[in-house]
Amino acid sequence: MPHGTARVRRPKAEGWSLNWLAEWSAGALYSNRTLSQPLRMARKDNMSETFGEFLKRKRLGVDVSLREFAGKVGMQPSNYCNVESDVLRPPPPEGLARIAAALGLKKGTPDYARFYDLAAERRDEIPADVERIVKENELIPAMLRTVEDEKVTKEQLRGIMEDLRSGRYKKASR
Repeated sequence: MPHGTARVRRPKAEGWSLNWLAEWSAGALYSNRTLSQPLRMARKDNMSETFGEFLKRKRLGVDVSLREFAGKVGMQPSNYCNVESDVLRPPPPEGLARIAAALGLKKGTPDYARFYDLAAERRDEIPADVERIVKENELIPAMLRTVEDEKVTKEQLRGIMEDLRSGRYKKASR
């Protein structure tokens, strides 16, 4: 081998794709995706902001440097940078809670919900609050099956949500 030429060996770990070098050079091995799965897929709700983009926008909004913010949330700056760049997946729930608190995201606000929804989507999971709601209320699975069985449209669901938010179903305060 000529001097200065790097020898690249294929890792022996199972589950690596045959085209591992191309994926590695594109950063795919660090983000649990392959080149055939682009990072920015068409979103179901026509919103194209990724978790990392949302995170960066919010961090810049509180005017904190990446290095300082990473320290605040207990992450290495390089790892935090990779999360913001959508190279690494979002951290587990405890880390997400520290990030949300450092960003000043308050429970019950649209940004709080969006933060957790984007994180769950990026991790290919159901948002933790939704999972908790389903587990705590035995009627939720039945409601979801009814929505599926009756082929309720998105527009109809929006109407149902607006009806619920109207206060019509709130208990009278005493």
